Order: sequence, then structure tokens, then C-alpha cells
Amino acid sequence: MGCKHSVEEDINETHVESGILTIFGKKYVVPPGKPMVLYLKPQFWGNVYSGDYFEVVDVNSGAGSIVFKLENSSASNRNSIVLNENNEAVFYLDGKSFSLDGTKIIKRNGCEMFRIATNFSKTKQRGIGLFNLSGEKVKCRGKLDMLSLKGSMWYGTKGSEVCIAKICSPIEAMRIVGKGIILDQNPDAYYIVIPPGVDTALVFAFILTSELTAHLSFTM
Repeated sequence: MGCKHSVEEDINETHVESGILTIFGKKYVVPPGKPMVLYLKPQFWGNVYSGDYFEVVDVNSGAGSIVFKLENSSASNRNSIVLNENNEAVFYLDGKSFSLDGTKIIKRNGCEMFRIATNFSKTKQRGIGLFNLSGEKVKCRGKLDMLSLKGSMWYGTKGSEVCIAKICSPIEAMRIVGKGIILDQNPDAYYIVIPPGVDTALVFAFILTSELTAHLSFTM
């Protein structure tokens, strides 16, 4: 299945084989049943100060469950530590270091997991050296424009790519998941819709990297 239909059809029709997109662990994979809907605001990383967290919430969980916490990230130190709801480290993006080719490095437990490359206009991304827990190579790319708050993520090879995440306005999110959830109608709010079978930490790594790259006028 490719992303050739409407936004709603892409997300609702996405089927990911079990384990294919398990990068950080099974606990971060969206379970069967309904998509996860992460609530964010532009430059959310800039609202985190020493000792505080920015909480990333799934508004489609009913109780608004915390999925991730972003710690000690700001335009001054440019370090991003992502924790889960139990304050356990999920991954780390060191904003002060960068590779020779300009890609951003995603680390875990002090080791490099993969890299995210971004084009000059900061609107396209692709994963480099990305493998699932079974050791299989995963091709993943994004077309995420964090200034206009539009875009999607895909995995797979050209011609058979599958949509695995979508940046949505409140209205778009309700079209996809239904009207059973209450969404912030603030024009500054946006949502990331992630279908079952997809590793949410992988998606958030792309979103965080894209946000920082788009809004910082200098290399991280």
C-alpha cells in the first residue's frame, strides 16, 4: 500500500507487520485497535527548562496518557533527553555534536542507534543506519515541514511505501480518529497521528529532530 489516497485513508488503512517497525522496544509500539494521537505545540522543546519536563500526551487514550517527557532541551544548550512515562531514558539527541555529513545522531545508552539526514530546505528527512530489533534494515523517510506544520512519514521501498505518521490540525485529527476525543482548537496546536504497529519513539525522534532543525538558524 502506498500513500496515494487521502490522509484519512492512508492512516486508517495502514497495516504494519508485527515487529517490522519495532526499533526502541515493544512497549513503544502502538497496540492494535486505534491510532495514537500525540499532542504538540510548535517549538515545544523551547518550553523546557532545567528540572522541568514537556509532557507528550496521547489524547486518543481517553485519560490523556503521558507517552514521553522531554527533559533539558532549549535553544541555548540544544540537548534533548527523551524519557518515557516512568522517567526511563528512551533516546538522546546531542545538539552540540554532529556528524561530518551534517546528519543528526540519535543515541541510546551512550551508543549511536541511527542518524537522521535533512535536506537544505529542512522539509525532508531520512533515516540512516536504521534497524529493527530483529536486525532487519528499515527504510524510513519523512516529508515534515515544521514551519507550516504539514507532512507525513513513510517506511518501505519506493513504490510500496506505507504511511506511518501524519502531522494534523485538530480538524484533520478528528476526521481520522473520529469525534470522540476533545482536541485543543488553538491554531498553534498540532497532532501526530500514528497507526497501530508503529514505534512511537521512532516517529518522535523524527519530529523532534525536524522541529529543532527547522527552528534553529544554526547547526545543532
